[in-house]
Amino acid sequence: VEALLGSVQKRRAQLAWLKRIAKTPPADDGTDLPALSDKERRALVRAKAHYERAMALQPGQHWFITQYVSLGVILDDTLDEQWHKAGLAAAIQAIRHRDTWAHTSIVELRLLAAFATDCDKEKVEERFDNEIADLLDRQDDRFQVPATWRQLQRYGHWWPTSPLLVRLARSGAKTLHSQSSDISL
Repeated sequence: VEALLGSVQKRRAQLAWLKRIAKTPPADDGTDLPALSDKERRALVRAKAHYERAMALQPGQHWFITQYVSLGVILDDTLDEQWHKAGLAAAIQAIRHRDTWAHTSIVELRLLAAFATDCDKEKVEERFDNEIADLLDRQDDRFQVPATWRQLQRYGHWWPTSPLLVRLARSGAKTLHSQSSDISL
């Protein structure tokens, strides 16, 4: 329940942002994404708290940890140490249980690696592109690719982060959209 409440708060923040930018849309290249408003930031802080409580209830659940880490990047400009835990949890789920939903978390975690200041940008981009292709090959649920596409859209068009992260998110979203008939705009 806590994770679902976190998701609701994320959507509230996104709706507030969409309403705000309807008046003055940012440039298409993502160079002038506006900072989060106080209302959006408060909703995302509540979302992060819900994901943190969900992690306490189910410590190895990759999606909860990934969302917590994601919001840490967005709100605090930090790549939390939980990033490694999320990657390990997702990899275990993907291998042991053949959980293709774990690959959606892995895509997002590969994207978040672009936020690390000491990252090898070429490797990050290559690994991210490989995970996008892997997700497209492994999907076994019509919701996986659209859900990942929506999350990449958030990074690429809403959340002001690093230029590399924005560029990769937009590229990944474009690839998912071009390769899947399950995404409707």
